[in-house]
Amino acid sequence: MERSNAQLGGGVRMRLYMDISCPPGLSSDPQRARRRLFLLLRFSPLIALLVAACTDGSAGDTKDLSDPAPTVQLTVTPQQVAYNGETILDWSSTNASSCVAAGDWAGTKNTSGSDTRGSLTATSTFILTCSGAGRNAGQSVTVMVQPPANQAPVANTDSATTAQDVALIIDVLANDTDADAGDTLTVSTVTQPANGSVVNNNTDVTYTPNTGFSGPDTFTYIATDGTNVSNSATVTVMVTAVPPPPPPANQAPVITSAPLTAATENVAYLYDVDASDPDAGDMLSFSLTTAPAGMTISAATGVIDWIPTDAQTGDQNVTVEVTDNALPTAGSDTQSFTVTVGGMNQAPVANADSVTTAQDVALIIDVLANDTDADAGDTLTVSTVT
Repeated sequence: MERSNAQLGGGVRMRLYMDISCPPGLSSDPQRARRRLFLLLRFSPLIALLVAACTDGSAGDTKDLSDPAPTVQLTVTPQQVAYNGETILDWSSTNASSCVAAGDWAGTKNTSGSDTRGSLTATSTFILTCSGAGRNAGQSVTVMVQPPANQAPVANTDSATTAQDVALIIDVLANDTDADAGDTLTVSTVTQPANGSVVNNNTDVTYTPNTGFSGPDTFTYIATDGTNVSNSATVTVMVTAVPPPPPPANQAPVITSAPLTAATENVAYLYDVDASDPDAGDMLSFSLTTAPAGMTISAATGVIDWIPTDAQTGDQNVTVEVTDNALPTAGSDTQSFTVTVGGMNQAPVANADSVTTAQDVALIIDVLANDTDADAGDTLTVSTVT
């Protein structure tokens, strides 16, 4: 229903028929319109302002159809761009007092304008909502972004060093680059050097110099990311000469026998020290650098001889040394160990026992219960009885 003024003369009756048409999103409210018309006629009987009532269902939310709804127009040029490219957004609106951007842009916008969006790397959606007269209008556009084109890798020169007659694995890809994140580089092809050979291992190469060669050698390779190949890069290998070995130095003898670490007081202790020498013809001699009193060693044979005394029970430290007497510098080896000297076994002492039993009654007698033994840990048993 459109707004109109009706002037009525005195005593004139008029019947009104209302056909209310509301914008999208609102519904008509005839009862509210009749109430407003009644009030107008009651207090202003000569002039009636006819107003249609439309509502969105919320209490007290009535829209005056005299205020038109806002509109918005949003366009994008171009709608499909290259990777990392840009596009231009243009928009205009009517009956709007403010606009707000959302999606892949943001902020308050003028009710009309233009905006350039650059560095686009993925499909983007731009939304613009404009408001006016208590109502909103919005529009969205989507920009498609093409995937980036594959870039060829860049191979860089390499240098390495190896010794004469020694093969070398070279990671030629370590300093190469590829602008495409996530690409995996491999060695595509290699050329052969003049003074060696190269094997392509895909992720690296193995360079082997010719036998006896020393000096600089070069070869080239090309890398690939599976789609494009790189430029050709040069690898320079410096093969260093190996000087002849010096005459062998004197090698020290080595004691090879295991020490005897237990002895008994007043009992002869013998330990034959064995040693070997890698240098044929060296004459070995033995000596004791640490030893208990009375212990001796044969300088020629390495046999240690000793009879521990009663006062030497317990641990005794021993160090034996063997020397090859070579010139100008003699070689030697030492062996240090501890000999534990135990006392001689002491006989147990049996003591007299006495017991009582009845006539014709057998009796078990623990005759060892009161016997003693000076050697701790010995277990006594009955040897003989009469």
